[in-house]
Amino acid sequence: MTSAAHQGLNGVEKETKEESSAPEIVIYSNTLDDSGYFYKIVENNETDATFNMKMQFTSSHGMFNVLNEASENLDIVLNVGPGELEVNILRRSNRGSGYGNTYIDGVMFGCKDLIKMALAEGKVTERAPGIKIHQLKHSSGIIKVYKNTSDSKTLKETLTL
Repeated sequence: MTSAAHQGLNGVEKETKEESSAPEIVIYSNTLDDSGYFYKIVENNETDATFNMKMQFTSSHGMFNVLNEASENLDIVLNVGPGELEVNILRRSNRGSGYGNTYIDGVMFGCKDLIKMALAEGKVTERAPGIKIHQLKHSSGIIKVYKNTSDSKTLKETLTL
């Protein structure tokens, strides 16, 4: 059975994290409609990246978490690793209910992806003949990849942060 999200039905929003260099992270969500349900599905088909999301509710009159009805805290924190799928469903108890929230998300890359990205997209500086640094700023900081294509040179360098 195919979900409404995968079928692309009306009311379902599909977002990828392509702008964050993670096009295989797909987020399906709907807006709170007459059914009373609001959901967010995160599908991570990346090989070396994790999707992190935090939705914090500032008010939530008449709302509850379908997957954890015992909890009065509606805040959603997702850490969706490579190959994982996470689902979160909220439901309003009556038409007069509503909510206010703040939302933040990001992609955390593993070492393999960061090295590939630095070599492909990073700022290149030659430190010595045949020795280059590829530097890339990313969501968690900076990565420097040293590449030595010389036959006999060694770079000795002290890094300070």
